[in-house]
Amino acid sequence: MASISPFKAFRADPIYVERFSASAADADVRDEEGAPGKENPYSFLHVLNPQIFSPKRLSSEEIFSIATQKLKELLKEGIIAEEQKPALYIYRQVKNNHVYTGLICLADIAEYQNNKVKKHELTHAEKESKITRYFQEVGTNGNPVLLTYPDKPAIQLLIQELVEAAPEYGFMGEDGIEHALWAVTDENKIAAVQSAFEELDSLYIADGHHRCASLSAMYPKVKHFMACLIPDSQLNIHGFHRYIKDINNLTTEEFLVALKKKGFEVAELEGVEVVNAPGTIHLFIDSTWYALTIPQNFKNNSNPKQNLDVYILDKYIFCDILGIEETRTSNKIKYVNGEVNTDVLLSPVHKGFYKAAFTLASVTVNEIIHVSDFEETMPPKSTWIEPKLRSGLVLHRFESNL
Repeated sequence: MASISPFKAFRADPIYVERFSASAADADVRDEEGAPGKENPYSFLHVLNPQIFSPKRLSSEEIFSIATQKLKELLKEGIIAEEQKPALYIYRQVKNNHVYTGLICLADIAEYQNNKVKKHELTHAEKESKITRYFQEVGTNGNPVLLTYPDKPAIQLLIQELVEAAPEYGFMGEDGIEHALWAVTDENKIAAVQSAFEELDSLYIADGHHRCASLSAMYPKVKHFMACLIPDSQLNIHGFHRYIKDINNLTTEEFLVALKKKGFEVAELEGVEVVNAPGTIHLFIDSTWYALTIPQNFKNNSNPKQNLDVYILDKYIFCDILGIEETRTSNKIKYVNGEVNTDVLLSPVHKGFYKAAFTLASVTVNEIIHVSDFEETMPPKSTWIEPKLRSGLVLHRFESNL
């Protein structure tokens, strides 16, 4: 049973919503050099990460103080305000003609702890601790955890009926992505949606593992986390590709021989665009592309994690041949999301920053669910999942801070 709850969100006045909320790309900026919206005093980024607006390095205490003060100012000025009634929220995003429609609500931390909200990634303790401290001090989350579930027609029918009304917000962001938000306050409609989700056995984290883990550390003081629930049929999953700095003192020829001895079928290619080919890892080295076909005996495991192309790359190539035993912490590996085109992908290799690039097919939703159900985790950077939610459209103020 998946438990979801309405809540009294803090939201921007419609006049300010486009200026207050921030694109996922802008929300991911980490320093002043790339800081977006410097001239926008209303941006949620001032709350999310004050560091990007400061020319000097801020201490954690300074960041928390500035973020809290800015949040108070935005409330006082009426830029954001608390809802009068608890609500569920329907969020729609349109990117490149792909429509994502999700439900923003509160999910139970207890269900996360009891593995009813299932994960597929490990978290980094240091990053988790930093996020927990931010939540404890600022008391606000403006980035829902992205959860998915097996598509259910009954749920989609309910949501489709709810978006027939006019949205609270509707605008196109500076990145060309369209956003719309509906608030559902009718108690009967809320109850119907809750009842439909109770039919689900589990929910699955698609994006936001660190936020879940960080808020779980605050339990029982905080009992819920804000989530956006999107059916698995709507998710768009890209692979993460890898650069490698060196090939363990091997020559290229020795490396290719080692791959063949390990069992890979190695075929030189005349030229290739980045392709989505499950069962094949593509290698670019010394200005040449190679297709590495994975032997079938590598994929006959009862543990679904061990059948993933990304796991096979980590274990049989990075670990066994290149001597990289811990890919999560190695400085020899650099990751790049699977949205990039071939020219962008290969540029750092051509410039000599890396010896080689490996490209991987996207992991499927079913693979994510199978690994999660098996209570396993995927290797780091296995998935680049869309939608990337706009930051600050809906804010959750924790119970302990109301």
